[in-house]
Amino acid sequence: MIVFRGLNAVDDKLSPLKRELYALPTVSHVSIGDYLPVPIDGAKRNGNAFWLDGKREQDLATQGQFWRIDEEYLDTYGIKLIEGRNFNPEMASDSMGIIVNKQMIAELGIKNPIGSKITNGETWTIVGVVDDFIFESLKR
Repeated sequence: MIVFRGLNAVDDKLSPLKRELYALPTVSHVSIGDYLPVPIDGAKRNGNAFWLDGKREQDLATQGQFWRIDEEYLDTYGIKLIEGRNFNPEMASDSMGIIVNKQMIAELGIKNPIGSKITNGETWTIVGVVDDFIFESLKR
């Protein structure tokens, strides 16, 4: 595992880096994201309010994490996709796509999540749902 702080500073070098890492015989997975699904080095998690598009009322919002990830993140970390699909770099619309977990779907009361729109200041279209997973210490 290689961790870079400040991915934006090396953004233009990430694709060549992934290719070089995959060329190594001992490397089986390569993914780029701005958060690990585990706490590391005391890094602080960001909390964002999310709500259904068009329903800004604060009592309808839920708190969630917002992680920028690539299409290989779920497989790399063994996160199970249970509905919809993963990101596809060939689909320009995926730049505004989002994958959420079951808990967020439940908290927002979304019956048919795929294609639903949620907002956190920007509007995102749900393309996939993952099973809930632990990403904080169990002591919390």
